[in-house]
Amino acid sequence: QFQVQAAKVTMPPVTVGTKQITKVAGETVTLPLGVNGGLSQVFWSIFVNSTYIASYRKGTVNLDWHPQYNGRLDLDTSTGDLTIRNLTKQDARVYKAQVTLSNFKIRLQQHLSNLPPVSEIQTPTEVLLPPKITVVSNQTKDGLRRLELNCSSMAEDVAFTWQVNPVTVNIFKLGSSREMYFKYNIMQGNANFTCTTTRGTDSTSSLYQDHPSKFL
Repeated sequence: QFQVQAAKVTMPPVTVGTKQITKVAGETVTLPLGVNGGLSQVFWSIFVNSTYIASYRKGTVNLDWHPQYNGRLDLDTSTGDLTIRNLTKQDARVYKAQVTLSNFKIRLQQHLSNLPPVSEIQTPTEVLLPPKITVVSNQTKDGLRRLELNCSSMAEDVAFTWQVNPVTVNIFKLGSSREMYFKYNIMQGNANFTCTTTRGTDSTSSLYQDHPSKFL
């Protein structure tokens, strides 16, 4: 939540406004002051005791006040805006700014919240591509079709399952679920073999159609 509190010095009171600032860890946030010229100095601080994290005074910018923010801050000397990069959950807190213009001061407070831990950020998941079915061996003899198929996937940590049509095809597992041996009567006609790979809630399949008549 963004709260502005202005203390009049020689100018009329500055309008009080409210703005919600919500980010997730790893992103960049800019805490706006919106000063439009005449900036003499600005001090950004945290905690009740106003521990400085960034300052601009007498033409000099200092961004090394606090080790937690080293290398992650930018301070716009024209507007007073403070930018924090690569946010972490420890950055979720109240930020205070004291600004001195040519003839009045502004005290401003901003609340940066809702920063989940980096481990909770949802990163793009690898797309699960369809598996590849390879014919290891095939043989047709005495009216029987014997077929060995291998199913492979470029993805890791996937489970393999097979479905066949017609259901009268005999299935024999060879070591792992990736490789199967099938036997069926060629009088049944063509047969379809589907290999499905599953990872979590994602799954994808590939189909191999066997035409035993081509081998007669």
